[in-house]
Amino acid sequence: MDFWAELHPDRPAITFLDESDNEKVTTFSELNSKARAVAAALLKRCRPGDRALVIFPSGPEFVSAYLGCLYAGVLAVPVTEPKPRRPNNRLAAVANDCAASILLCAQEVMDRVDLSQFCPNIEVLSFAVASAESSDSVELPWIDGDAIAFLQYTSGSTSEPKGVMVSHSNLLHNLETIRQGFRQQFHVDGDEIASGVFWLPSHHDMGLIGGILTPLYIGGHTILMSPNSFLKRPIRWLEAISRFRATISGSPNFAYDFCVDQIPSSDMASLDLSCWEIAFCGAEPIRAKTIDRFCDKFGEVGFQRSSFYPCYGLAESTLLVSGNPKRCEPVLKQVDRVRLSQHQVIPSDSSEENYSAVLVGCGEPLLKGQVAIVDPQTGHRCGKNEIGEIWVASPSVARGYWQQPDTSEITFRATLKDAPDAGYFLRTGDMGFLSEEGQLFISGRLKELLIIRGRNHYPQDIETTASQSHESLPNGSSVAFSITIDDEEELVILHELDRSNKNGDFNELLRGIRSAVIDTHGVEPTEILLVRPFSIPRTTSGKLQRLLSKQLHLDKQLKVMASWQKPRRAKVVAKEVAATTPVATEPRTSNAPPENVEHIAEEIEQWLLNWFVENGGVSREDATSDRPLAELGLDSLQTVELAIEVEERLKLSFNPIVVWNYPTTQELARFLAQQVADEFTSPQPTTRRQSGGARFESLLSEVESMSEKDVLRRLSVITTGNVPQPGSDR
Repeated sequence: MDFWAELHPDRPAITFLDESDNEKVTTFSELNSKARAVAAALLKRCRPGDRALVIFPSGPEFVSAYLGCLYAGVLAVPVTEPKPRRPNNRLAAVANDCAASILLCAQEVMDRVDLSQFCPNIEVLSFAVASAESSDSVELPWIDGDAIAFLQYTSGSTSEPKGVMVSHSNLLHNLETIRQGFRQQFHVDGDEIASGVFWLPSHHDMGLIGGILTPLYIGGHTILMSPNSFLKRPIRWLEAISRFRATISGSPNFAYDFCVDQIPSSDMASLDLSCWEIAFCGAEPIRAKTIDRFCDKFGEVGFQRSSFYPCYGLAESTLLVSGNPKRCEPVLKQVDRVRLSQHQVIPSDSSEENYSAVLVGCGEPLLKGQVAIVDPQTGHRCGKNEIGEIWVASPSVARGYWQQPDTSEITFRATLKDAPDAGYFLRTGDMGFLSEEGQLFISGRLKELLIIRGRNHYPQDIETTASQSHESLPNGSSVAFSITIDDEEELVILHELDRSNKNGDFNELLRGIRSAVIDTHGVEPTEILLVRPFSIPRTTSGKLQRLLSKQLHLDKQLKVMASWQKPRRAKVVAKEVAATTPVATEPRTSNAPPENVEHIAEEIEQWLLNWFVENGGVSREDATSDRPLAELGLDSLQTVELAIEVEERLKLSFNPIVVWNYPTTQELARFLAQQVADEFTSPQPTTRRQSGGARFESLLSEVESMSEKDVLRRLSVITTGNVPQPGSDR
């Protein structure tokens, strides 16, 4: 900061836009002066190496406070502002974990919140007091590159927070990584200055390092706004980019979808996004459909597809790990969805979402960073076209977790079993693979991978399916996780409602989610909950917090508007059918008169509907013959259960795969009726099903001596379990 303040003291460093679009400009000289004053105030109250909680809303005060901590050698601990009169276990846990000596915050935070209820024994220093301190007589300490610069607490359990120890050398290396990855120059002369627009929270790594520190590092100009400004009116983000001719901006995946969904075309006339060169996107697996939707809509106002910049990073590696060093359109790879769940990367040309998935490349490792794809169980490198855990080696990799040596040893000092001399690697906990061209693809989270009845399911895939099940559901607002019931993992889906749909047909939405997930992934949720808008917990940069959502669900603390729960049934022991493309099986030619087959079909259809009411969690009103089987709750496991029931009740040899060729009970019943009719009327008894044993042979002999009416009466007993009353035509 001293360099830029001396070289360009009057150049704007930060422009803050409030919700009325008023501008507050802070120059490099003003920013540096206040940062030094904060450092002087801190050194009068604590020592280098002490920890300072930093609580500010977005704006230049936070930047001065953070830089002041760096000058003083005090470890900044950026945290989110607690809500008034609401419990905040996370803030208290972070304060306790880092043993904070002081809490530095904005006066407005002190006016809104009684901080003593969260941090009762920590001195509170307001920015107004700190920035008024004279720095003339205070000697700032010498800062070594290996010294810890700040603690970045990762999202996760509020009771066991983990503070990533980012050193000064880590920070500088990653800033240079970003500069080169984003193709930026240092602005040492008076030429046109690069501008960036950011609404990401400043206490999170993407907002802090990507949105604030990188522009300051290169001598650029950053335009900041609060996250609330974006959420209330997402067009403000794009208007600011257009207005300031910003070249860099970005966010997690959900924000791009949010813009597409919330900004009407009629409001886009004033936008000109042709200046936007780096539209970075990271945090979670990036959706190809998100890229397509955003480019299609905002291409009309100058946005170029080659500006979309998918990248990968995490707090444990300071921020950025990979990106595309040259401008290009996003790299997409369409792969076989089933083989993907088996950790294999096999190209697919299928247009069916059930059978293929489109993955987005996140660039290549930058600034001599190394990425290895490793089997998380064995520690050996994965083979070609195999998915494994992403391991990273780079000067950007942090020193470990604060006061957690055992966890740090496991996470930050992993070694390859087949190359132990390659040095230490960071285990990211993310799953992915490297293409032959060196492009990194992310497929999911190791710890959040859902393994249900022996099959792997990536929660991101299920969440996308749920969001796309109905046009009124907002994108990027779904969470999938598993819970254990009767020693088995079961799927739970939460989905936020849109503001405009709070009074809609909830049952239709619940049915749609359930049906879409069953159809696409072959697994039935055990619960689906529709919750209020913005009630699913997210990190400060917008990542969905699945583990916290799961805990809130288990603790019954979610704001639920409507829900569906699968009825608890007696446990059925069965192996799930392997997910393969169904092979058509046509009914055999029957010698039975057509009207008799129709009568048999009616009996089976009624039995099937009753079975779905009992086993599929649908009401009798919803159990209709033309409703898709997926809407009746038929997932992969229930397909096996149904096949068992069919074989027992109808005495047929029945392959469960066949079910998927008959999408309704009406069609399935007619197919089964044809099989039953064939069994009863085939002229060659020796070719009939023999696996039923003596009981079946006895039944067969009995049937051969019956009249047609007696056959139908016996079928009624088999399919319905009811004995017809005397005198019945049946």
